[in-house]
Amino acid sequence: MITTAVTRQKSLFLTILFFLSLSVNAQYSGEYFISDTSFFKSFSQAVDSIKSQGVDGMLTFQVMPGIYNERINIEHVLTTNASQQVTFKSYYGDSSQVILTDSCHVDSNFVLRLGEGCNYWNFEGITIKSRGDLYGHCVFLDRYPQHIQFSNCVFSGIYSPPASNQGHRILVYSNEAYIDFLEFENNLFEYGSTGLYLHGNNVGGGEIQGIEVKDNIFRENGYMGMLMYKPFYPVITGNTIQCYDDGIYLSSVHQSANITCNKIFAEDAGIMFYTNSFFSPRAIIANNFVYMGEYGNEGIHIGGGAGQIDVFYNTVVMTDHYFDTYGIYSGSNYLTPLYRIKNNVVVHKNGGSPIYVYRVSAIEEIDYNAYYTPGNFLAYVGDYGWLFNLEEYTDSTGFDEHSYMAHPYFVSDTNLHAKTSWYNNRGTPIAAIETDIDGEPRDVSTPDIGADEYTPMTEAMYSGDYTIGAGGYFDDLEQAIDSLKLKGVSGNTSLSFLPGEYLVKQRIPYISGTMDGTILTLKSEDSDLESVTLKHDNVNQDTNYILWIDGADFLTIRDLTFEATTNTSYGTNIIFSGGSEQVELSDNIFRATRNTNNLGRLTLLYSTQNFYRDFTITHNNFDSCAHGIYFQFTMDAWPKPTGINIDSNSFTNVGYSGIY
Repeated sequence: MITTAVTRQKSLFLTILFFLSLSVNAQYSGEYFISDTSFFKSFSQAVDSIKSQGVDGMLTFQVMPGIYNERINIEHVLTTNASQQVTFKSYYGDSSQVILTDSCHVDSNFVLRLGEGCNYWNFEGITIKSRGDLYGHCVFLDRYPQHIQFSNCVFSGIYSPPASNQGHRILVYSNEAYIDFLEFENNLFEYGSTGLYLHGNNVGGGEIQGIEVKDNIFRENGYMGMLMYKPFYPVITGNTIQCYDDGIYLSSVHQSANITCNKIFAEDAGIMFYTNSFFSPRAIIANNFVYMGEYGNEGIHIGGGAGQIDVFYNTVVMTDHYFDTYGIYSGSNYLTPLYRIKNNVVVHKNGGSPIYVYRVSAIEEIDYNAYYTPGNFLAYVGDYGWLFNLEEYTDSTGFDEHSYMAHPYFVSDTNLHAKTSWYNNRGTPIAAIETDIDGEPRDVSTPDIGADEYTPMTEAMYSGDYTIGAGGYFDDLEQAIDSLKLKGVSGNTSLSFLPGEYLVKQRIPYISGTMDGTILTLKSEDSDLESVTLKHDNVNQDTNYILWIDGADFLTIRDLTFEATTNTSYGTNIIFSGGSEQVELSDNIFRATRNTNNLGRLTLLYSTQNFYRDFTITHNNFDSCAHGIYFQFTMDAWPKPTGINIDSNSFTNVGYSGIY
């Protein structure tokens, strides 16, 4: 009996041990929690359990609020697939409450590593933060991770100085990996050097497929927003990117791409797109806002191999001051023609060219675009060189027959929604694009040009005579020019100063609608040049002007007195910058302080390295200055200014030269 009892107890013990063994080794599925009080107290514990036991269904770890100081390395989990995925998610859906963080080092530069055999892993609502003084990868995608999704997460790295390409501080990083089917949606990439760096493998094909980057924010990235090498049909849409080099850089693109509805604020290039081979369907770059800072080189750059690319409905704004920078740059390719560029607003605010064409044969179509630049040349075309204005450019290339010049007017520098009516209902329908950057429907017959489909705040353009001064239509010249920039003109327009003295410091750009036969005139209301005096109180070189003619065309200034005598060291009356044509100065008095030295700052009319065509300066009096007229142009590689006519002027009390 004793033997039988012992045998039964032993049998029961072995049975319990067997079922415990089954329980311990069972694969995971369902829902579990991670917290100090749960069975799983850390990410590492959960990952280690999955590695040892596997997954046999959809598995979710709800992560409770906390700071989890750990480095996670996930690889060789062979039981995950489309119906057996692993998800780590913040229990409350708030990424600020779940923080996964660790210090990175040269031999372990990651907080989260997804390696070989890591497929179908999802991360939702989690902050992944790298700490340390030098190294700062948040996520390292190594070798063969595929079908990975990050949504509503924060990738927070180490601050990198502007325009510093520090590879060890990239937030999400891969290098020569097979990383297919990655999705990033509604995440924040902050600080670091580049936000997202996906580099396909150089061995074999190595293309990376199924990449989607949607509705993310890239903020304060010291170098690029994102870079992809060898992507295969990436979808990049709805992102806001603020960085100090290139916003979106795609290199060796193998099979089309969709780059749409992004808002990019960058310093070198907004979108760089290099193809690798011929592909179909065509790649599309559409409905993007691109705003380039003071060091920007190109808003949108397309080129490389033989890919067919459409650039439609973008709003591109350049703000740098260099002549050899471009709004849209169409580069070289192997097969022709490949590029179509339509319905874009392309603005170069301070002097470069809106359009660059490497060679005419590369272009299938360029048309229905709105351009603006105060610079010397509208375009550079490899077949023809620098082309001065839209007429010369169209006559040479046959491009842009329905395009036009228009002064830009947006809500603000950071909000490129249009306010002027000059982009409204002026485009051509494109069947493949039915909505704008905000998801609003495009007009099916006369869509708006640029990324924004809108109803303008005002439609009435100016035509006729408008007075300036107390009791006049405009209070002052600044108010008048600002309104003209918004509305433009539809016929000959005069701004007539009522008698009196005016303190003026005004920049006059190209005004929409001015053309041969439609002139903007600044004059005295009573045609008496001594009844109106425009003065300045300049105290330094940066403010040394009364009028700054900044690329204005078809402009007449007459019957006015200009006087800059308050400060005897600075006396420029009018500065000319950029490319201007058909400007006339007649029957004016220009006055400063006499000085016998060769001083540009005491020059009445001043221009240096600016292209002009058809200038008339006649019947004016130049009184008291160092130089009366100083026009310098020494750029041998550029076309030379033509058509300047200086006659019937008088020069009195001139200290150095009348005309230089």
